[in-house]
Amino acid sequence: MKASWEASTPESIAAGKQLYTKNCAACHGINATGGTGNDIAPPSPDLTDAEWMHGDSEGEIFYVIKNGIPPDLNMPAWGDRLKDPDIWNIVVFVKSLKK
Repeated sequence: MKASWEASTPESIAAGKQLYTKNCAACHGINATGGTGNDIAPPSPDLTDAEWMHGDSEGEIFYVIKNGIPPDLNMPAWGDRLKDPDIWNIVVFVKSLKK
């Protein structure tokens, strides 16, 4: 898969949604609106809003998912659990949610 937003297709977004639901929703919420209903402190951020602390470019989102943001936001690195194409699918799915 091409490593950029232009690679977004209905299929990549659908694959990203499945991966997001399985791997990310427990912290970020099923609708990606963040949450306070879990034991994460600080609460996970809303991924659908316009303000992203660590950048909202495709590359920045990929980096955050792959490498995490410890200890500031307790975001674990997923690079050892997800392959790069799967991370890109999550990126295009999350980008599709922005308001």
